[in-house]
Amino acid sequence: MSVSSPSASPHNSRAVFEHIALQMASSLDLQVVLTTITQGLVDELDAAFARIWLLGPADLCAHCYKAADCMNRARCLHLVASAGLYANLNGEYRRIPLGALKIGKIAQGWGALYTNNVLGDDRLPNKEWMKDNLLPSFAGFPLMFRGELLGCLPCSDGGR
Repeated sequence: MSVSSPSASPHNSRAVFEHIALQMASSLDLQVVLTTITQGLVDELDAAFARIWLLGPADLCAHCYKAADCMNRARCLHLVASAGLYANLNGEYRRIPLGALKIGKIAQGWGALYTNNVLGDDRLPNKEWMKDNLLPSFAGFPLMFRGELLGCLPCSDGGR
């Protein structure tokens, strides 16, 4: 899943995304669709993990891991789908304030973030976790529709 050259992939990207899209179209349930996307990225592109956070109401501020970093107590990112290394939707990162961590920064307007050198990239925290899980690359993208932020989709290669 090297992110340095999106057009040069050992996989037929069009066929992979068509396959994922076909699976997505088989359900009208949003949770099933989002899980299909993350699981498809893991299964079809050998991602170590793929996650989707969607923008939602700030509903767990009192219990949020990053509450001290939150500047907007009205909205935050909700982890709604996760596949691969970590699939728990109710863990420490179930909510991310806009602007906090790499996910919140991508969603707040940093734009896409990608690297093939996670250990040498100062924008990415959790170096020990990345090293322990043999994660050489990371890609994170804001999810936009008609100019409005919907959320964020990050994934990482497991070096397989």
